[in-house]
Amino acid sequence: MSTTAAAASRTRRVRIFARQGVAGGRRSRGASILLWIGVLLTLIFCLFPFYWIINTSLKTGAELSTGRLFPAHPSLDNYSSIFRNGDFTTALKTSAIDAGAATLIALAIGSLPDTRSRDCAFPGSS
Repeated sequence: MSTTAAAASRTRRVRIFARQGVAGGRRSRGASILLWIGVLLTLIFCLFPFYWIINTSLKTGAELSTGRLFPAHPSLDNYSSIFRNGDFTTALKTSAIDAGAATLIALAIGSLPDTRSRDCAFPGSS
């Protein structure tokens, strides 16, 4: 079989599978439902820690030991007390300075090859 014939045969198979909706055939309704249940469970598994962090931050000290999914009396007092704490704000400033310095160093080092490659002549460039 020639290369052109093989490519044409492959193209025909791809078109047939595309018309069927899924490579290799259609999924049954039950398989689609199971797929979406799996997607939903994965999504819950991935997002639950973020929910729990926010939920815990809104609880008062007495509510922390209850283990409820929703705080009975949500409060933003924890956030205001954190920013009044000098240790936290110092650590936050240090982290911001470190992240900014690391970004600037990465940009400086990453831009060096660019300035050198500008001077090089590559095949096909004018």
